[in-house]
Amino acid sequence: MTGDLIRLCALDEIPDPGSRGFSWGEGDWPLQFFVVRQDGRVFAYPNRCPHAGHELHWQPDRFVTSEHDLILCQSHGA
Repeated sequence: MTGDLIRLCALDEIPDPGSRGFSWGEGDWPLQFFVVRQDGRVFAYPNRCPHAGHELHWQPDRFVTSEHDLILCQSHGA
C-alpha cells in the first residue's frame, strides 16, 4: 500500500498533547489502534497490552498518563 493514504480524522481532532483511538476494518477482527500527538508529531501504536493482550484503555481516547508523557495500560499501570 505504499503511496496509498487513508484519512482517519483531521489533525486538530487529536489533542496536542493527547491521544485518540481508532478501529479500522470490518468483521470480527478489525484493527484496533491509537495515535499519540505530541509537539505536532503523531505516532501510531496497536491498542494491545504486550503483557496481557487486552486493549490498553478503559475510557475513550485515554492512552497516556495525565502528564501526557507515557503510554499507559489502564489495567495494570505499566
